[in-house]
Amino acid sequence: MILIFALIIFLYEPNTPTQPIYAGSSAILEVQEKKTPYEVIEIERFFKSYNSILADYAQDFYDLATNEGLDYRLLPSIAMVESTGGKNPPSCAKFNPFGWSSSTSPCGFYRFESYKQAIKTVGEGISRKRAYDRYKQSQEIGVLAEIYNPGGKEKWAQDVKYFMEKFN
Repeated sequence: MILIFALIIFLYEPNTPTQPIYAGSSAILEVQEKKTPYEVIEIERFFKSYNSILADYAQDFYDLATNEGLDYRLLPSIAMVESTGGKNPPSCAKFNPFGWSSSTSPCGFYRFESYKQAIKTVGEGISRKRAYDRYKQSQEIGVLAEIYNPGGKEKWAQDVKYFMEKFN
């Protein structure tokens, strides 16, 4: 009878991932909690230190970097250089913290529907577009700057490096 009661409570009560679940008198089962990767915590900490809304998207930044083979610090650092972490995006493209330009947009900047879309589009663009092949091979920010911001490439590369070093 006690075992049936314990089973009913187990099935109907939400469990907290860190508490052991007792089944009978001798078996103990532990529900494993999914660990947050260190990089996600670092991205969130980085953006929070600048009071940036992008802290809420730390997992998205990490997932994109992991899936596309990018340094996890790159896109957050570009966002800091281009829009102070999303605080000052182009007025015509509020979800564009990367200053990602577009020749088809009336205002010259790509208009994303969300930060998630911006992270995905810019990250995939850097990792997949042919124009970025030299950067992918060298992993040098200066090479990336030649494509991403050719008009002010030295200062841009220096600034991106500065923010990337804030992770260390």
